[in-house]
Amino acid sequence: MATISRNRKPVCRIQRGNVKVPIYARKQIKQGSVYTSYSLPDHSSGRRKFWSFANLSEAKEKALEIAEATHSGKSEVLFWADDLRVEIRRSLDTVEPTGMNLLPACQLFAQAVQILGGKSDELLAACQHYAQNRPDKPHTPKLAKDAAREFLATKKLRISERRLRSLSSYVNRFAEKFSQKSLNEINRVELQDFVDSNTWAPKSHNDFLGGVSLLYLEAQFRNWVPKGYNPTKTIQRKKVVRSTVQVFEPSEAKQILTRIDADLVPMLALWLFAGIRKEEISRMSWDQVNRGLETGCILMEAKQTKTGVERSVPIQNNLKSWLLKHRKDSGNILPDHLKTMRRIDELPGYISRKTGVKWKDNAPRHSFGTYYLKMCKDPAEVVKAMGNSLTEFERHYWCKATSITDAVAKEWFDILPDDNGKTITAPKQAIPQPERESVV
Repeated sequence: MATISRNRKPVCRIQRGNVKVPIYARKQIKQGSVYTSYSLPDHSSGRRKFWSFANLSEAKEKALEIAEATHSGKSEVLFWADDLRVEIRRSLDTVEPTGMNLLPACQLFAQAVQILGGKSDELLAACQHYAQNRPDKPHTPKLAKDAAREFLATKKLRISERRLRSLSSYVNRFAEKFSQKSLNEINRVELQDFVDSNTWAPKSHNDFLGGVSLLYLEAQFRNWVPKGYNPTKTIQRKKVVRSTVQVFEPSEAKQILTRIDADLVPMLALWLFAGIRKEEISRMSWDQVNRGLETGCILMEAKQTKTGVERSVPIQNNLKSWLLKHRKDSGNILPDHLKTMRRIDELPGYISRKTGVKWKDNAPRHSFGTYYLKMCKDPAEVVKAMGNSLTEFERHYWCKATSITDAVAKEWFDILPDDNGKTITAPKQAIPQPERESVV
């Protein structure tokens, strides 16, 4: 290998303090090829030594290392293994933006890992959780009774009257028990003991915890408690066993329709023979029903339905007879004095007292779904008419329909109004009849 030329002036100098390390370049020939190498002197050991590198960046890195070690009086660092020197150099570069030196940074890291029980892989997650939740951030304590009052006030315009009534009963009971305590002072044990002291059914148990949990979510939002503080989180919910779906017998439906007030008959007929929810019926008008009597289907607008999705409800022949008998040109289906949700919720009790029929929970809708499935044998048709999910349909009606005979189902849809002792004859049954009954 022969040297072609050597530049006696350095290509550059690397300086730290008053220490300067020059870098020289020279061209050489090796096996017929010309290339440039870079060299620099090293006096850190007390004797001059030259380092050679194939590229300038490596030479600069070594020159910087020599200059810093010589300037700081720690030239022994230069005799450490190459990989150790590289690791320390990168560590210094990494910690520099924090304003800390390497030793304090290492000590802080060791203490943090010790707090986590030696789990260094969880350190970053712990820091992120702290940054998001800031337990050191001050909050404004709020008494439970004051928090409950303000919380319920914010809900008045955001949830239904029925939901507000239910939520208020649970939150107010909580506030009454812990009225003189701030929300952040109420711990899980106290709340658990209070819940256990009540002989609630599983659903009431779960609903109470759900209502109080919503209060604590609002408290976090309004900074009444530290972020993430919610003593209901770790209290176990109870398993709720669904009650058996009950339906009315045809004779019970007849008794209800013949003994109830005349102005409630259209509402009950729609509930019994179309399966429309009573809350949805309260939003319906006679204009809407009259159009349905002409077309054969009542179009329920999205704003009227529970699910917020419009649907078309077929009018069965017996329902048509009841609606025609009590038909009005305009107005609401329900009388105005029954338009509030509270009065609507009181209807089942009133109907039971007025007619002498023992009320069964949501039996009008359950009866329609059960009998209609038995007659038409098409689950999709029933779901489309009732506006519920296939899962809910299967849970409520599928098994129940197997215990109903075709004769009873037919009798249900043959219930017609009596006019001066004479039964109004309905047209031929409009419910589709299958060729076989193997669907259910």
